[in-house]
Amino acid sequence: MKRALLYVHFNKNNELSEYVIYQLREMGPLFSKVVFITNSQLLKKDKERLAGLYDNFIQRRNEGFDFGAWKDGIKKIGWSELSAYDSVTLMNDTCFGPIYPIEPVYRKMEGSKLDFWGATIHSGGSKGMPGTDGPVPRHLQSYFMVFNKQVVKSKEFQGFWNNVKNYRDVNLVIQNYETQLTQIIKGKYDSIIQYNNEMPDITYTNPKTLIQNKLPFIKVKAFLSSNDTLTPQGLINYLGLHTDMPIAIVTKHIRSLYNTKRRFRSVARRFRFRIKLAIKRVMDNGV
Repeated sequence: MKRALLYVHFNKNNELSEYVIYQLREMGPLFSKVVFITNSQLLKKDKERLAGLYDNFIQRRNEGFDFGAWKDGIKKIGWSELSAYDSVTLMNDTCFGPIYPIEPVYRKMEGSKLDFWGATIHSGGSKGMPGTDGPVPRHLQSYFMVFNKQVVKSKEFQGFWNNVKNYRDVNLVIQNYETQLTQIIKGKYDSIIQYNNEMPDITYTNPKTLIQNKLPFIKVKAFLSSNDTLTPQGLINYLGLHTDMPIAIVTKHIRSLYNTKRRFRSVARRFRFRIKLAIKRVMDNGV
């Protein structure tokens, strides 16, 4: 199989976490072409750490978020070349993994004769759309999606990407792109694993179930708060006991996220204090 991967990276601190390196090393051998697209401003030393892990490198502003980045990646390759691949994978770095071997997953899903597939499906609902709280259609979640050649060559798929705008509001990206792409493409689709899901987004509410069902990826945000079954530390421990994922790189990244939150809160507290002090001075001066 001739496959292409368009991989989107973003880090608000303009850093390159070790789990991204791990992800590309584990995923890379499956693909004939890897396009690494970063929405951050990486330092030269971090770009050097990526040596040998990509065929094309794109560094851009975080405009349009993942969908804007994927559009730029598609533009870089061009529809003619992209249509020559047996499948195109769109993936971002909002998940850890693969926590289980990934090649058997591709072989299984490619043998199922699906037009496109992904890691998980959002079940949708009558409300909950970010920004509007309106209805959410059933859709593949966009952190990992795979499209076969016929879909990539279709006018629906190409028209969708040609018209993607670089929204600055992430809610507009979700409303117009993430939740709509599945509906626009005409074809048969499914997720890697089958599970009973009464919650719209099981990736956050019950990641333990996904691990038990051998999903090869787990969302980073699942570690940032307690879910229905495990605390963040409990989830890390469970991941270490039951998967192939090196826990040290998971722990390191999660700690960096918590440290970033603490730094933000500290800056916010200092800012509020300065505002209060300025107001007090104005009042004391009778202005």
